[in-house]
Amino acid sequence: ANDFRPLANSLSKHKTLKMLSVGDNALNETSGDLLADIIKTSRSLEVLNIRCNFIEGKGCVPLFSGLLENIKLNTICLRKNQLKNEGAQIIANYLKEPNSLLESLDLTSNNIGEEGGVTISK
Repeated sequence: ANDFRPLANSLSKHKTLKMLSVGDNALNETSGDLLADIIKTSRSLEVLNIRCNFIEGKGCVPLFSGLLENIKLNTICLRKNQLKNEGAQIIANYLKEPNSLLESLDLTSNNIGEEGGVTISK
């Protein structure tokens, strides 16, 4: 994930980026801060694909905080990460925010159990 920092720094300066796919890059929870910077500064970003990485629940905190500052991002693919119930709680809190604009959220294969599923559905 440390190798992601130079790319993330460069991408956070790109103001017209509409879609970012960084799947299968071994990103982990520390990458959440880097992704949040991209989300906050790339105001035109609409689609974010971070599938097949190692982002855990606590890595969602900065990621979803960044989403609150981006009015365009409407699609996120988090398929095959390691969010579990902790990540489900963070996502549920974000979805309750009045300025949550997500239209599509893929959480396939994240070991989100029944508790996490109930939390998100409320």
